[in-house]
Amino acid sequence: MKRTPKIIFSVVASILLVTTIGLLNITKKEVHKLITVPMETRELSEEMPANYNLPYEDVTVMSDGLKLVGWFVPSQKGAVIIMQRSTIPENIRGSN
Repeated sequence: MKRTPKIIFSVVASILLVTTIGLLNITKKEVHKLITVPMETRELSEEMPANYNLPYEDVTVMSDGLKLVGWFVPSQKGAVIIMQRSTIPENIRGSN
């Protein structure tokens, strides 16, 4: 009778261990895809500040040959809001 609780504990611990290892493996693969192939793994949003009747200005920042394109949305309380969007022409939706 004393072995039954040990067996149950061992089975439950084994199931939890296998489940944890499996989830960590899945998480590692998803993180790797996001880092190495972001354009294929991320869905681009079609939303723009204009969709929410927000005033905005197109903004482009260049640094070390890297081009960051986004919008400047003025804040009512003085906060800074930065939104990034794609610089690949076929991925820019609703741009002028």
